[in-house]
Amino acid sequence: LQEICGLAWSPDKQYLASGANDNCVAVWPANIISERTSGIQPRITLTEHQAAVKALAWCPWKPNLLSTGGGTNDHTLRFWNANTGNCVKSVDVVAQVSGIIWNSTYREILTSHGGPKNQLVIWRYPDISRVADLMEHQGRILCVSASPNNEMVASCAADETLRIWHCFEVDHSKKRAQEKTQRASEYTRTIR
Repeated sequence: LQEICGLAWSPDKQYLASGANDNCVAVWPANIISERTSGIQPRITLTEHQAAVKALAWCPWKPNLLSTGGGTNDHTLRFWNANTGNCVKSVDVVAQVSGIIWNSTYREILTSHGGPKNQLVIWRYPDISRVADLMEHQGRILCVSASPNNEMVASCAADETLRIWHCFEVDHSKKRAQEKTQRASEYTRTIR
């Protein structure tokens, strides 16, 4: 494994995925942190990409599902079962994948891309059907980040712009009701 260029922790904190410039993805057990790292081998190595893998993200509602995006000579979005190492889905997205964000509310995934379109794309999961194309950047998108409430996404690009996108609108009245119910049930569970 050479020149790591992407990292992502699984939601259950059991695994760390690393993407590298040698086109490989490695899935490491979390317990490597407490051990000496020299000589440690990854649990699984995924080798199907044909270019560097910078974009990595774990599905928040399926902790063993890892999504990865290939670079310029690959332009595929892949979904992996991290327990078996099997690629469960692969989609040609026609451009370098520079970032991936999952959204639990809508059960969708957002990808950011380099040329030729320099865009963000929202996909419905699991069928990976295109929901929206967001095209305002004039250069390849370098980085994306979701807001803490997962409604908005920030993107920065080689055109030296930072853009904020309101991608995943949340019905706040439903969310407040859900949070109250969740808080009450969590509190109830803590009573002896």
